[in-house]
Amino acid sequence: RGLPRPREPGPPPVGDWAPPRGPRAPARGPTPAAPRNPPGGPAGAPLAEGDAVKSEGDAAEEEGGDEGGRRGRDSNKLTNVVNGHNRFVWNLRTAEAKRFPGLIMWSGGTLGPRVVPGTYQARLTAGDQPPVTVPFEIRQDPRSTATAADLKAQYDFVTTVHDKLSEVNEQVARVREVRKQLTDVKKRVADNKAVVAAANDLDKKMTAVEEALYQTKNKSSQDPLNYPIRLNDKLAGVGDSAASGPYAPTAQQIAVRDELVAKINGELAKLKAIWDTDLPAFNKLAAGVPVVK
Repeated sequence: RGLPRPREPGPPPVGDWAPPRGPRAPARGPTPAAPRNPPGGPAGAPLAEGDAVKSEGDAAEEEGGDEGGRRGRDSNKLTNVVNGHNRFVWNLRTAEAKRFPGLIMWSGGTLGPRVVPGTYQARLTAGDQPPVTVPFEIRQDPRSTATAADLKAQYDFVTTVHDKLSEVNEQVARVREVRKQLTDVKKRVADNKAVVAAANDLDKKMTAVEEALYQTKNKSSQDPLNYPIRLNDKLAGVGDSAASGPYAPTAQQIAVRDELVAKINGELAKLKAIWDTDLPAFNKLAAGVPVVK
């Protein structure tokens, strides 16, 4: 009748480990840790008094907090310093552009421009002790063929975008602060129809400018798929495009930036007129109510 057919092994029970089929199975044991790249910038490890030991990555890249979803990225000071061993890595960028709570960007971001190669200094100040300064050098990637003039042109271009983006975001933040104060005023003088109407009119003028500068309908990171980006996001996109790779900005990038900045300046001029004329007029009308700033 012939030899019996060998029985095919079935799948191992759930939760059990079985070696793969083959002449040799790998030895069981812990998976070796994956290799890690070195820090992407100069690293410092200052010691503070105490027993705690803490290892930090780039403090400028941490998420969280109230300032538009970032913490510590718009400051030149170290954050999250604790007693013990602190390690910080500089991302080779200047401070982040100003943000406001709830800011959602799509086309670009708010990171500061990458600095050009050269000699820099790291200075550590702790309490009343004399500052400790250490020089270091940032070198160009040896694989790059960019000239010093190219890198300087890129840095200057991205810096202009960065500074204008900060100006826009600061003004949007002020609009929202003034709106909050107007809401409080309307609650306190709800029976004064003239003041309430003036507050609504002022809010309407501010909102028109705010909506031109920023997409106010954005509430989540995917909302820009449904609502078109506004001037600050478009400008940030041009900046990010020019910051890609070690190249000088193109003529097209310069032209688009100049066009967007002209439109932004027009909206900021409208806001300045509101702050210089409409807001004082409202405060005069609402005499006796705390001044709106």
